[in-house]
Amino acid sequence: MSGSKPCLSTLKYTLASAACWCLMTLNTFSQELIFCEKVDGSGKPSNTSTAFSISPKGGAVALLISSPLAFGNRQLTIDVFLLDKQRHETFENSIKMKVEPSWTWSVQSLTFYKPGTYVVYAYDEYGKLLGTRQVEILMP
Repeated sequence: MSGSKPCLSTLKYTLASAACWCLMTLNTFSQELIFCEKVDGSGKPSNTSTAFSISPKGGAVALLISSPLAFGNRQLTIDVFLLDKQRHETFENSIKMKVEPSWTWSVQSLTFYKPGTYVVYAYDEYGKLLGTRQVEILMP
């Protein structure tokens, strides 16, 4: 029969599913990745930037991962890729960070040895992407 009205329970189910999907999507990138020189004991970054100069022998940059909610994990994975001129990613390093499920922030020192644009991905222990950020490493 054309022109029939949708069942109210079907409509409620559809709306509830859409709401859940929106909440899951928002939570996926609720974590913030911040590059900085250092992080104090309360999780506040100092000298944040997306570009850092390092010596020809290499240099470290702090990566702060901050979340409005507890991580709920015991390990985070940081994957680092170097971008070439065509924006293709070349794998550089993977770091496993031990964290406590109740923590809302953690910091990891990343050491770079060559200049370029890098993209960093953070994942929880189940492989869920928490966030991504680019940083430019400059060398005199």
